[in-house]
Amino acid sequence: MKCIDCAVEKTFVKVVRTSLVFSLWVLLTSALVAQAQIYPSKPIKLVVPFAPGGAADIIGRLVADRLQQDLAQPVVIINKDGAGTIIGVDFVAKSAPDGYTLLMGNDAMAINAATARKLPYDLSTDLTPISLVYRGPQFVLVNKASAINSLADLVKMSKDNHFLKYGTSGTGSSTHLNTAALCEVLNIDPQHIPYRGIAPAISDLLGGHVDFVVAGSASASPLIISGSAKVIAILNKTRSPQFPKIASSYEQGFEVEAAGWYGLMAPSGLSATITSKLISTMAQAAQNSAFKDKLLVLSGEPQTLSGHEFGDYIQSEVQKFSKLIKSKNILIQP
Repeated sequence: MKCIDCAVEKTFVKVVRTSLVFSLWVLLTSALVAQAQIYPSKPIKLVVPFAPGGAADIIGRLVADRLQQDLAQPVVIINKDGAGTIIGVDFVAKSAPDGYTLLMGNDAMAINAATARKLPYDLSTDLTPISLVYRGPQFVLVNKASAINSLADLVKMSKDNHFLKYGTSGTGSSTHLNTAALCEVLNIDPQHIPYRGIAPAISDLLGGHVDFVVAGSASASPLIISGSAKVIAILNKTRSPQFPKIASSYEQGFEVEAAGWYGLMAPSGLSATITSKLISTMAQAAQNSAFKDKLLVLSGEPQTLSGHEFGDYIQSEVQKFSKLIKSKNILIQP
């Protein structure tokens, strides 16, 4: 009898335990579903891994404004600059995947992942790609008094044994790698002059100390509008809607593209419901005329890549930069 009673008791305990575990699972699942359904119910932080005032900050604030309007919750910009975006990206990667901490990522993340440096996060697994927001082609600038008027002129001057120099915002920066990609296609080997930022590089271009600079639209646009510098190409398949008179690299017979990009991301583990809601919100933003016009001022256009497609785009950028770093033997300090 005692054995039978023991068996019954053990069975009863197992049933109770199973019921408790199942009940807790149901409660937890219900809570998570409910949380996702009412998202967002409090302010959202959008981390921009750059200092205030630059292109990333400007685009981040445009995105924050659209999210705030469409989600009916405050979206607060948090500038966490330092270590070439690594500090800000790491902060988001280690945040709770609840949709209340988002990241304004950009091509610097892909460059960091393409180098040999050890990162405190894994770009491919520690972040959830939401949407590619902006892509802005790069411009090739020369001094306004320069005899260089096209990419072909740049090649000719190099072949005629002119000692050409180009300025960038630093070794391993996006401007450096994009210029290296251009030089590879043009088959020229000018001297690289790295600066601490794009502003001093442009200053020396205007002063005649370097021959050309590849710069993003945020830096190039004011120079184009004012006529302070001459633009010989936009590194893209097509012309810019804002500057339709500038010939593209493809038009000039050189198949090279270079663009700065920005995209919305979140910590990994974000629920499918919240991910879908954020993707839908950004898709609506891309169709908003006011949002599109503001991006056009920055010589960029709203993008439609989202979710896994955006993730694939990031990985393709990592592979592109990794190949370039190796082929050009670019040494980047860890």
